[in-house]
Amino acid sequence: MRKKGFTLIELIIVIAIIGVLAALLVPVLIGYVANAKKKNDVTNAKHISQRVSETFSDDTDDNVISSFYSASAVKFSVTENSETYDLVVVCRMDGAKHNNAHKDFVWTASEPSCQDFVDALNDTMEFTNTSSVQLPIKYRGSKPANKWIIGYREDNPNTIEVWVGDAMGASECQPSYRLWSTVSHEYASPH
Repeated sequence: MRKKGFTLIELIIVIAIIGVLAALLVPVLIGYVANAKKKNDVTNAKHISQRVSETFSDDTDDNVISSFYSASAVKFSVTENSETYDLVVVCRMDGAKHNNAHKDFVWTASEPSCQDFVDALNDTMEFTNTSSVQLPIKYRGSKPANKWIIGYREDNPNTIEVWVGDAMGASECQPSYRLWSTVSHEYASPH
């Protein structure tokens, strides 16, 4: 007479099958999460770019636009997608996640001459019911990224770019990944 239930061998086989399936699925799921984080960051960069355009279009006396293009002191030589050029940084915003809900997420000018643009951008960015906008950078790639950066190419000022980068102190921020107007390879490629 056979007893009801499973033998030890049958249980071990079932556990081994579940382990193999988990080993196959976990990397795939991690890749989906990383791609979702990248897409979120690129979408946020697109929204930031749209806010810059809105800020320009709301400028009736050209003070804001001239303030944007007055930046010159904070430049970085960047290489992106096999192309090297100088990026003029106009402003930056904290993109790190914070537990402090009262932390202000506002754009900061890279130099005083850009302040009119930054003030107008901060007014435009307040599209939520809160006093500040929170745009945490989700994806953590091979390079550090904890700040949003808005700038333009020195050789083509009409090309406005949104980057994420690493804070290098109170006044500077090293660009790491370009997210707008074209996307860096690490962000564009599937994980």
